[in-house]
Amino acid sequence: MNPAHLRRLLLRLFIIFLCISAALAVLAVLGGGFGDLQLRIILSTLAVAGANICGMPCAACLHSRGKNPGALAGMVCSGVAALLVLGGIWLPTSDDDYWKITFSLVIVSVAFAHACGLMIPRPAPQHQWTQKGAVTGSAILALMVLAALWGQIESSDYYRLMAVVVILLVLFTFLVPLLPQANAAPAPHHTRLILDPVSPGLYRDASGTLYRVELQDIPEPEDERNSASST
Repeated sequence: MNPAHLRRLLLRLFIIFLCISAALAVLAVLGGGFGDLQLRIILSTLAVAGANICGMPCAACLHSRGKNPGALAGMVCSGVAALLVLGGIWLPTSDDDYWKITFSLVIVSVAFAHACGLMIPRPAPQHQWTQKGAVTGSAILALMVLAALWGQIESSDYYRLMAVVVILLVLFTFLVPLLPQANAAPAPHHTRLILDPVSPGLYRDASGTLYRVELQDIPEPEDERNSASST
């Protein structure tokens, strides 16, 4: 199955599960009393929505960049994390390791989603350092959170360092879309559009924007037909 078909299949599955969980949540809220069952249904809805939010940037990156192991790993992690969260909601457990594994997968899913979302744009070579810095910062922050979760770190200096990483990550995240726009030269009146084929009838330009091209028969202008017939 090629990436485009996989993306469409996962998108449809996400939409189906999201609609079903949303309908169940509405029925739970309107059903009268609010008890343990209604709470579990709403938490399940949030789990499915969270998996959808984390999976979509990965699917978009997979479609834009082609075969990308990071995007595939992000989609798998978000799906497994959602299943573990649902298992913890409907089959409650007090096992610390179970919840540590679950939260670890949630953290990794969020990191992959953030990184994949930043990899979708195609900045100019002189601006790619912002993209690399943001992806690196996302990976470092995820590793630091995982280390704190499993190592039970209590050092205040460690969390100050983590706060610094968060600030830098936010900075690079904003620089990725803003810096190319700030340094962009005014577009000339006539520009040349170069399209690379993606699939039959579908093309992509240098920025990653997709175009669908359809061939049509254009009738010859009347004056040209008259001149051709007179000769």
